Amino acid sequence: MPFYAKLVRVAADAGAEVISVTPEDKTANERYLDSHHVHVDRVVELKDTPLRVSGTPTLIVMDQSKTVLGAWVGELPSEDEQRVLRLIQSGSP
Repeated sequence: MPFYAKLVRVAADAGAEVISVTPEDKTANERYLDSHHVHVDRVVELKDTPLRVSGTPTLIVMDQSKTVLGAWVGELPSEDEQRVLRLIQSGSP
């Protein structure tokens, strides 16, 4: 969870929005994220979106035109964490 807390801070600095999409109850997810100091812009229940994921966590980075720049499933190795943060900061692959 420390990586996701940092990701949210980097995204805010870059002017990017972070959305948590969850199969759980929205309020339960918000409480869980808050307890780990991960303060996302929005929480959306999976049933409210056509998005489907094959594993948790799934991280998808999109640009302003909603083009997927990268996607990862599961816990990231530190080199991938750094890649994700650079991608969010630069806005391009």
